[in-house]
Amino acid sequence: MWYLATIPMVLFLALLIYQFISERRVNLAVEVVDKDNSEQSDIETPKVFEKKTELRSERKETKRFQEEVKKVSESLNALNAVYEMELKEVNSDTKALDKFYSKLSEALDDMIEAGEKTTAFQHELNKLTGHITDLNKVYDSLSSGSRTKKSK
Repeated sequence: MWYLATIPMVLFLALLIYQFISERRVNLAVEVVDKDNSEQSDIETPKVFEKKTELRSERKETKRFQEEVKKVSESLNALNAVYEMELKEVNSDTKALDKFYSKLSEALDDMIEAGEKTTAFQHELNKLTGHITDLNKVYDSLSSGSRTKKSK
């Protein structure tokens, strides 16, 4: 997921490099035309004038492109900030869910253990009831035996 945050930065760097190369090319071309023009004569030929006008136009376009790149950069930075904030929120939500599921798992384990203990308790209670029933039978036989001896 971290690589998603780097994509806008790579695009921004590519745009900056393109803009730098374009601006540098225009500046060099203007310098060459100015140098050629100054070396040839003080009279500006229509071809030279046309070339200078074209280069000035390219320079303006490059500046507009630079402004657009700046706007895109600001937008990418804002998107990146929102992305980072969302990522932090998702991480905290994930931690909270992990904690919740951990506690839920512990509760389920405790319930299973309580069920097992209840089953064992019920089994022991049934045994105790059986022993008390047997003891009552013995007591009844002793009681009935002593009643018959008293009645004779």
